[in-house]
Amino acid sequence: MAEPKKPTISSPSFDPNSGFCTETKTYHSLRPRAPLPPATAPLSLTHYVFSLLHRTTAASSAHPALIDATTRHRISAAELESYTKNLASSLHEKFKFSKGDTAFILSSNSVHIPVLYLSLFSLGVIASPSNPSNSNTEISRQIQLCRPAIAFATSETAHKVPSNSLLHGMVLLDSSEFNSMISQEGEFPRVEVLQSDTAAILCSSGTTGRVKGVVLTHRNIISGFAAAYALRRARASPAVALCTVPYFHTYGFIYSVRAVALGGVVISMERFDLRLMMRAIEEYRVTHVALAPPVIVSMLNNSGVMEGYDLSSLEVVISGGSQLPVAVAERLKREFPKLELTQAYGLTETSGGVSRTLGSEECQVLGSTGRLDPNCEAKVVDPETGIALPPSKQGELWVRGPFIMKGYVDDEEATSASVDSEGWFRTGDLCYFDNQGLLFVVDRIKDLIKYKGYQVAPAELEDVLQSHPDIAEAAVVPSPDEEAGEIPMALVVRRSGSNIAESEIKDFVAKQVAPYKRIRRISFINEIPKNATGKVMRRELRRLAFSGVASKFGFCTETKTYHSLRPKAPLPPATTPLSLTQYVFSLLHKTTTANSARPVLIDATTRHRISAVELKSYTKNLASSLHQKFRFSKGDTAFILSSNSAHIPVLYLSLFSLGVIVSPSNPSNSNPEISRQIQLRRPAIAFATSATAHKVPSNSLRLARVQLHDKSGSVKAVALGWVVVSMERFDLRLMMRAIEEYRVTHVALAPPVIVSMLNNSSVMEGYDLSSLEVVRSGGSQLPVAVAERFKREFPKLELTQAYGLTETSGGFSRTLGSEECKVLGSTGRLDPNCEAKIVDPETGIALPPSKQGELWVRGPFIMKGNIMYHLFEHSSSLLTAPGYVDDKEATAASVDSEGWFRTGDLCYFDNQGFLFVVDRIKDLIKYKGYQVAPAELEDVLQSHPDIAEAAVVPYVSNELIQFFYST
Repeated sequence: MAEPKKPTISSPSFDPNSGFCTETKTYHSLRPRAPLPPATAPLSLTHYVFSLLHRTTAASSAHPALIDATTRHRISAAELESYTKNLASSLHEKFKFSKGDTAFILSSNSVHIPVLYLSLFSLGVIASPSNPSNSNTEISRQIQLCRPAIAFATSETAHKVPSNSLLHGMVLLDSSEFNSMISQEGEFPRVEVLQSDTAAILCSSGTTGRVKGVVLTHRNIISGFAAAYALRRARASPAVALCTVPYFHTYGFIYSVRAVALGGVVISMERFDLRLMMRAIEEYRVTHVALAPPVIVSMLNNSGVMEGYDLSSLEVVISGGSQLPVAVAERLKREFPKLELTQAYGLTETSGGVSRTLGSEECQVLGSTGRLDPNCEAKVVDPETGIALPPSKQGELWVRGPFIMKGYVDDEEATSASVDSEGWFRTGDLCYFDNQGLLFVVDRIKDLIKYKGYQVAPAELEDVLQSHPDIAEAAVVPSPDEEAGEIPMALVVRRSGSNIAESEIKDFVAKQVAPYKRIRRISFINEIPKNATGKVMRRELRRLAFSGVASKFGFCTETKTYHSLRPKAPLPPATTPLSLTQYVFSLLHKTTTANSARPVLIDATTRHRISAVELKSYTKNLASSLHQKFRFSKGDTAFILSSNSAHIPVLYLSLFSLGVIVSPSNPSNSNPEISRQIQLRRPAIAFATSATAHKVPSNSLRLARVQLHDKSGSVKAVALGWVVVSMERFDLRLMMRAIEEYRVTHVALAPPVIVSMLNNSSVMEGYDLSSLEVVRSGGSQLPVAVAERFKREFPKLELTQAYGLTETSGGFSRTLGSEECKVLGSTGRLDPNCEAKIVDPETGIALPPSKQGELWVRGPFIMKGNIMYHLFEHSSSLLTAPGYVDDKEATAASVDSEGWFRTGDLCYFDNQGFLFVVDRIKDLIKYKGYQVAPAELEDVLQSHPDIAEAAVVPYVSNELIQFFYST
C-alpha cells in the first residue's frame, strides 16, 4: 500500500489546525514527516533497530541498554548487539530454521527477551509471545494458530507447552544452554529478510471478538519506530525508561525494543511490584515510566508507599493499554504537577500506538490521546450511514498507514471485516477529533471488555459458557469496577430442570481461560433479549445486569445476598506490598498528627504509658533488633505466651513488619495444649514471660525463646488514634479505677463481665464513671435480658453489640450509634466490604429477610491458609487461600470455592438489615468468649483408662442461672 500523502498546507480543503481535509473527509498527521526505507529493500526489523541505535549511541556504546530491576543485571548497547548476533548464530547453526518458521515464547519479562526477539527477527523467524498465566487450553489455541517450530520458555512455564508438537523442541531461557548460546561469539547469518515478511504473531481479540493471531510484518513495526525516531526530543543524556507492562503484550513488545533503538535505557520488572518500581526509579534515575492505568490507580491509592523515595528524575509517565479515566489523570496531575502525562491510543492490529500526546501543552489536555503519528491517516465514520465526519462529531475511528497488520492468521473473514480494500482499519471505537487535531476516545462500539488493560472478548466467554450442558443461553457484558475498570459479568439462562450454581459456572469457566478472563459476576435470567432479526440487544443486557439492585435493607432479590449498608471502606490494591504495621502507622499518622506525644497505650496495673511517637520508635527499634539478632526468614512464626501488657502491641507490630507470623496463645493453657499448638504452628521463636516460659518446650524452636518483661492491647484501636488501656488480668475494682483515672470513654467486655458488673453493682459505688460513653459487647452472644437490665442501670450508655469469629478476623457486624444500639438482641448491620447469605441448612437455598438459616459470609476478612497460585494482571504471585493450618478437610467443609464461609450459626436479618443470632448449628461451646471444641475434650476424656465413653455439651453456669432468676 502506498504511504499516506498529506495535502499541502496551501490547499483550501486542508485545515492545518485539525489536519482535516474537507474534500476527502480524512484526518492527516500534523507531526513532522518520518522517512521510511524503500518498501522493496530487504531489511529486517533487527537491522533497522541497530541502524537507529548506532546513530543514537555512537559515542556511548558502553552505556546500559537493558537492566533487570530485580536482579540488577545489565546489558550494554554494545553487548546487546553482540548477544543478539551470538544468539542468532547459535540458533541458526543448531536448528537450521527456515525463513517463516515461528517461535512460541512463554516467559515473564527479563533482559533476555528483547535479545531473543531481535535474534529471531534477524533470522526471519516469527516471534509469537504468550501470557504465562494463560490456561493450557488457551496456549493450545495459540499454538494451533501460530504453528511454532520451536518454543522458548522458563523452568516455571515449560510444563504448559505441549512440546510434542514442536519440530525443534524447547529451549529454557533460564538454562545453561541459553546462556551458552548468547555467550558464544558469532555473526548474523546471511538470511534475506524482506520488510513484507512476517515478524510477529500477537494475540488479540480483534474487533469481531474471539482470540485471533495478528500478523505484523517487519515494515509494520519499522514504520512505528521511524515515527518515534522522527518525534524524539534532543536530550543531554539518554532517556531511562522503566517498562512495567508485559513483553508479550503489544504495549511491552513494541516499547521494550523501540526505547532501546532510540538510544534509551530500558529497565524491566519480572513481575509488577510498586516498591520495586519506586526503588528502580530512585536507583537508576528513571526519566520515563510506561504504565497501564490500573498501575497508576495503585500508585495514587498507595501514595504512602512512595514516601522516602527520590523520584525527582521522573519526567514522563506514559499511559497506555486501556483508557485512563479523566478523574484519575486529574488526580495524577495534582499529585505530580511537574510530570508530563503522555496518553496514547493504539491496538495490536496497528502495531501499537497511532496517536499520542507530546510535550507539555498537549499533555495538559486530559482525556485526549493526542495527535496522529507520522504516516497515519484517520477517518471518523458514522456507524449507521458510513459517512465520514468532520471535527467534533462522534463516530467509529478508521485508521490507515504502513503500520496496519497484514491480517489475522487463517481468518480471511475476520480480516475483511476489519480492513477494507483501501487499507482502512475499522477500530470499533467511538471517537472524535477536536479542532486542534486531538483525538478523544469516547466509548467502544465493539463489545470487548477491558479488564486491567487486557482485552476480554465476550464472544469467547459466551462460547465457553454455552458449552456447559446445564446452560441454555448466556451473554457476557462489562460490569464497572473501580480497580479493574471493567469485569466480565455473565447473564445465564439455565436449562429447564437445572439448578446449576454460580460457583459451578465460575469454576467451569476458570479452568478454560486465563485469570483475567474469568467471570467475576453472574446473574440468572429467564431469557436473553434479542431483536426481530435474532441479534442480542446488548444495551438491554447491560440494563438487566444492574436490575437486581439491593433493597433498603441490603438484600438483593436476584442473588439472595445481603450487602453492607455502611459507607464504602476503600482497601489498598491486593497486590501492593504492604504490611499491617505500615497500614496501622499510615492510619495513626492521619489521626494523631497534631498530638503525637499523647499516650496510645497505658497499663492499668503499672500505669506505664507509651505515646504515639514512642510506639513507632519502639516498634522500629524492636524490629531492627530482632532482624539483626535472629535473621528471620519471611513466613517464620513467633509463638507468644503472655498476659496483656502495653508491650504486646509493640511486639505484634514489629513482627508484622518483618513478615513474621504472629501466633499468640492463652497463658492458662495446659502444657499438652501448648504442645499441640506448637505442633500446628511450628514456630521458629517464642516470646514468653517469666511466669509462662516454663510451659514452652524450647527444644522445638529453631531460633530462641525470648522472655518478655512482666509488666493484649488492640492494634486496631491504636491505628484509629485511640488510647488503649490494658489490664494484665481482669479485676472489677481495677477496671473501675482505670475508668475513673484515665477518663475511659469506651470499654470492651465479654458478656460474663457485663453480668459480673450487674451482679456486683456495689463495687462500682464511689467511682466516677461519667466519662464512659460506650460499652462494647463481643466474644459471645449477650442475652437480651442482660442487655435490657444493663440499659436500665446505665441509660445514658451506648451498648454496642458485635458478631464475628476467629475465622473472620474478628467482627463483621455491629450496632453503631444510639438508634442502632436500641435494637437489643441484634449484632447490628454488616461492616463495609462484607456480603452475607442466610442458607437453609437442609435445602441449601438462600433465604430472604426474617427467615432463619445458617449464616454464610464473604469478604477480604475471611481467614487464609493453604498456598495457591493467584494471577493478577500480567504477573503471578503466591497468595494464601482460605483455610485451617494443615487441615484441607476442615477448610473445604467451612469455605466454598466462591469464598463463602459457613459460620455454623442460626441467624436471620430483619427488614432493616439488622443481624440476629438465634442459636448455633455447630456444637462449639462459647466459654467467656473462647471457643471450646467438645471433640477435643472427648478425646482427652476417653484417653483415661477408667472411662468407657464420654460426651461434652454446653452447660449454663451458676452465675448466669442466678442472674436469670433474679431478673
